[in-house]
Amino acid sequence: MYFVYQLKPISENQQLKYQSFDQLENPPQFINYSMIFSSLLHWSQNVDSIVQKLHQDNDLLNKVTVAASDILVLERNDVCFAYYIDPFGFISCPDFATQHMIQYDKED
Repeated sequence: MYFVYQLKPISENQQLKYQSFDQLENPPQFINYSMIFSSLLHWSQNVDSIVQKLHQDNDLLNKVTVAASDILVLERNDVCFAYYIDPFGFISCPDFATQHMIQYDKED
C-alpha cells in the first residue's frame, strides 16, 4: 500500500505548508498530518512513479495532488518508508514511517 499525507488545515500548520525540508525547524511530526489517500502499491512502483501517477491520473475520483510538505508512505513486505516531498526531491523520514506503522497497527 501507499499513503499520501498532507498537513492538517489548521492555523498552526500554515507556516509549514510548501516548505522545503531544509526550511523546517524540526522533522515533520505525524500529529500535524492527515492521511488523505491510500492505494495498492504495485511491485514496480517507487516514489517517483507514484507522484507522477498522482499528477497525471484523471481517473482518481477526488483528484489527489501532491506538493512540497506532503508525505508519501510506502509499505512493502511489512517494511515502511516515509518520504517528505521537497521541491528538490524526496527526503527520507524514518520517524514518520514508525509513527504511521504504530497508527496503522492500532486500526487493524
